[in-house]
Amino acid sequence: NKELFRVLHVDVHTGLGAFGQDLLLFDDSGLLEPLRAIFGSKYVADPNASDTAIGTLYETAGSCDTLAKQLLANAPSSPTVLSLCQEFGTLNGISVLRAMINEGAWWHANRSTKPKEPVKQALLRAFYPDCDKWRA
Repeated sequence: NKELFRVLHVDVHTGLGAFGQDLLLFDDSGLLEPLRAIFGSKYVADPNASDTAIGTLYETAGSCDTLAKQLLANAPSSPTVLSLCQEFGTLNGISVLRAMINEGAWWHANRSTKPKEPVKQALLRAFYPDCDKWRA
């Protein structure tokens, strides 16, 4: 697209953080204040902080934040790409991890996990809680 000059890429996740908390994560500390001015300090994590509301942030290689830039690298308009990760907190980290481990173990033992299996339901609830307050 020759008219494409700015792209906002948001990679939406659930799992990390306090129950119901909505937090934007990113790498470029120069964007901290502009993003806080737009979305509010409550929703924007400081990429230089040693600890945030969801724990210590870490750098990843080859994650979705680099994907949009790579896909648009040869676009005729050379757009500016801003990539953010939006994290919606669900359960505590140990509970999320436990649900993932249990479902993985079940699958490896049985080579299937049907949607109604309790282990599959626990994994679903770890990332999509059965709670109207969270879903609002």
